[in-house]
Amino acid sequence: MRMSFQIAALRQLPPWAAVGVVLLLSTLAGRLLRQSSPSVRQPESGPLRPVQALAESVPMPHDGVEAEGKLLYVTYCAKCHGADGRGEPDAVLRLKPPPRDFAARPWRFEPSTTSIRRVVREGIPGTAMPGAAAFTMAQLDAVTHYVMQLATASDRFLQPAAPATAPLLELRGPTGRATHLSDFRGRPVLIHFWGVDCVSCVRELPALHRLGQDFESLVVLNVCLDVADSEQACRTAPDQFRSTVYVDATGLARHRYHVQSLPTCWLVNSSGQLVARSVGAVPWDNSEVRQQLRALLQ
Repeated sequence: MRMSFQIAALRQLPPWAAVGVVLLLSTLAGRLLRQSSPSVRQPESGPLRPVQALAESVPMPHDGVEAEGKLLYVTYCAKCHGADGRGEPDAVLRLKPPPRDFAARPWRFEPSTTSIRRVVREGIPGTAMPGAAAFTMAQLDAVTHYVMQLATASDRFLQPAAPATAPLLELRGPTGRATHLSDFRGRPVLIHFWGVDCVSCVRELPALHRLGQDFESLVVLNVCLDVADSEQACRTAPDQFRSTVYVDATGLARHRYHVQSLPTCWLVNSSGQLVARSVGAVPWDNSEVRQQLRALLQ
């Protein structure tokens, strides 16, 4: 009876008013249904919420551990450590101390899943590296596995997304004459920071000499950072290694170029912009390394 009365009342309304009443009743019915349905538990707020949202929207490959580790790393770590673990260029120049280059050696501790997991969980006090206390055990294992892969990667060069201007560099050559990085503007420069007590550094010098010969436009600056022996190395290197060696005239190069270990190289393009970096020994005679260098110079 009540329903028939309501329908009869609707028929007495103008057509536009009847449509409005129907829409209003539909809206109210929808709200009542949502309120009466079981509530869906929302994810707890916290630093992992973006990763949970991404994980739900991205289909996981067969190797779920590797995929989740990469997802966590890209979300939380890559902004400082870079997509390939060599250090995001802006963060390297801005943060003190700069973020670790996973491929660089030596580490302060032997890289292992146990040590990496501990640092990820606890962070490093006094640095920009926070702890990931909110990670689950599975998430810690996944990101540790991915960082370990980056730490054993063979890639040597990192190409910044946005090149930065190379810091000032004042050097002295064998004759004692001052040499500046700006003197080579218009030519690409490979700055090779090395030390006389660094076996890998010394072994690289002949290969770097050949590199400078084969890449005619490339300037190779071998900058010795050993304070005690740099002057002697500067005088004897041309005869011993067939390479001209420079010394840091101001003592600021190590800090300006964030040299944490030797050897370290920076590639500067012809416009004076930093475009690539390498840390650790590099097989400069290797065809793949040279192909990558050519691509960076182009």
